[in-house]
Amino acid sequence: MPLISLSTGWFIGIALASALHLPIELLFLAFLVPIAGLFLWRDDRRGRLIWISVIFAIGGAVWFTVRQPRFDENFLPTYNGIGEVTIEGVIEADPDVRDTYLNLRVTADRLTMPDGSSRPIEGLVLVRPSRPAEFRYGDRVRVTGELTAPPEFATFSYRDFLARQGIYSMIDRPRLSVLARDQGSPILAAIYTLRARGRAVIAQILPEPSASLLTGILLGDDSGMPLDVQAEFRRTGTTHIIAISGTTLRSWSA
Repeated sequence: MPLISLSTGWFIGIALASALHLPIELLFLAFLVPIAGLFLWRDDRRGRLIWISVIFAIGGAVWFTVRQPRFDENFLPTYNGIGEVTIEGVIEADPDVRDTYLNLRVTADRLTMPDGSSRPIEGLVLVRPSRPAEFRYGDRVRVTGELTAPPEFATFSYRDFLARQGIYSMIDRPRLSVLARDQGSPILAAIYTLRARGRAVIAQILPEPSASLLTGILLGDDSGMPLDVQAEFRRTGTTHIIAISGTTLRSWSA
């Protein structure tokens, strides 16, 4: 029962923060109310549970609020659509290899504007160079191209899909060069190496499309999976089965 109450409080806080968009300062001040309630109802077991649930609700609201992007001059998506830019950053996940292109998630730290001025920057960008190209996790790269917001399609919002991963910008068909290697986490690099070996072993022992399906389920790599199979996963709402993301792997390596 306490776990249900605390979990309910947490999710109610997230829902309220999403609907009301309260400032973070007000949320921190709100902690004073349940703290006072805990002191006044310290001898009442039921009262303590209620006030602790309120603390969890405020905590959920704070968690949701701090995770929202701040579109200011230091955040990369602020510069979507300004023209050709140059970005420097580190590839923060294993490249997603497709038939004719790669998907590279790059954590940007420097932006050069169309007028040549340069500034520090924060944010993720999806970089999509054409194949063949050799890039790997941990490469520090320089990317030049048009910085745009991800597109919206009639039946699928690619923009919302990437936003859930913290990506609000992309560069398609860029000019791309590697500045340095092995700039990422050694632990995560080892995990990606093991995943590549697992992918190769599965490809040796199973025919297609079974190999791609097993690779997607076991290793979270759906790059070789037939498009109709991927569509069925999306249609049935089971894409989480093949969704071992770079974020998940980073949490394992932490």
